[in-house]
Amino acid sequence: MLVAVTGPAGSGRATIRRHLRKQHAFQSVGLEQQPACLAEDSNEAPKDEVRRFTSEGALLDYATAHWSSRLLIDDDFSKYADIDAFRKRPFFLLVSVSAPVLVRWQRIQHAAPCTAAALSLEKFLEIDDYALFSPLSADAETGVAASAAAAAAVGAATPINMSREESSGVIATLTNMAVAVGAATLSKGDGATLQGTSIPSQGESTLKEGGGNGVSTRRPLSLYELMQTADLRILNDFRTSALFAAYLSTLDLSATHRLRPSWDTYFVSLCTLASLRSNCMKRRVGAVLVRNNRVLSTGYNGTPRGLRNCNEGGCARCNGRLVQSKKPGAATLQQEGAMEEEEQEQPQVPKSGVSLDECLCLHAEENALLECGREKGGAEGTVLYCNTCPCLRCAVKIVQTGVKEVVYQLAYSMDDRSREIFDEAGVRFRKYVPPI
Repeated sequence: MLVAVTGPAGSGRATIRRHLRKQHAFQSVGLEQQPACLAEDSNEAPKDEVRRFTSEGALLDYATAHWSSRLLIDDDFSKYADIDAFRKRPFFLLVSVSAPVLVRWQRIQHAAPCTAAALSLEKFLEIDDYALFSPLSADAETGVAASAAAAAAVGAATPINMSREESSGVIATLTNMAVAVGAATLSKGDGATLQGTSIPSQGESTLKEGGGNGVSTRRPLSLYELMQTADLRILNDFRTSALFAAYLSTLDLSATHRLRPSWDTYFVSLCTLASLRSNCMKRRVGAVLVRNNRVLSTGYNGTPRGLRNCNEGGCARCNGRLVQSKKPGAATLQQEGAMEEEEQEQPQVPKSGVSLDECLCLHAEENALLECGREKGGAEGTVLYCNTCPCLRCAVKIVQTGVKEVVYQLAYSMDDRSREIFDEAGVRFRKYVPPI
């Protein structure tokens, strides 16, 4: 496993790295030309304990050859030029951490009180916004301008390089690195690095130029965009590092399911994907029918083929076009326009599980069972995954077709009644609980 941690200033990146090293025995790796994120922070790995490489390719080759080892990138991963190369590897895990901006500013103020007068909230926001939302560029001229702007924002009262003695054990630096990388960085202990930066390309995405000639340009991601691609996102709004570390212990960051989902997670994810095809106005539901961990069919809810889609008005019930009659003994719900005007009330959308006999939409489970069909051996002995608990009408069909197990994720209004049906028929019925 190879792990990289990214996040904005004061979010707690160093705490996560320290947790991985001490609690999960991760070995630190990095690049020779790039110092560790907080090299002067005593909480970071000592320099002689970081295995360094001459290039990103060399680091990745080493990680590939030692994929079963626990490796931690000790550099600022947002500065890496070819993040896509790392994301392709099945052993790579990108972790992002964030915190409310005011909390992060207060953490920095607490860790480096000597800079409190210079680093106002307004100045912090200016630099922080630039670091988070500006696409990071390797353009030297842009880097010079960005560094100058960042330095001016912090103000002359902030020393360019503060020693440990001057900052009472906490390093707070704003270094104008216009020639090298065009970055201004204010660092502190316990995972806070304030960057008002124009950093060399990070997480670049390839864009094809017109004409399909294969020529490509690269658009660097912003730090915020990079964080959105993380495999695991952590919110650190804890008051102390100790509380945050205790929370990290509950996550089991080295668990294998972080890299490769379990069968349950895989199939439930397919249910969620299938549900995006739903055209039902009431709710999106997806289902997957599986035999021996092989997908036989998928289904989502919506009107039958040949009929107008529910989201185009095809089902009166789901679209709230059913009205209630005032005549005693009349049907509770009728199609709008079937009664005289004075006998109608306002159209209403039935509550969940009510008036299903008026609904034209096939449910996701029904579509999955129908799609399976005889040519695929039917549903006998299969497992049905569904992102929502099956209703009563689907439960009896699931039982009749021979499904042996039902796994659902979200509750529904008639879970208990469906459970009774499955229990009586001997169908295993369980709720999917995603791993932490």
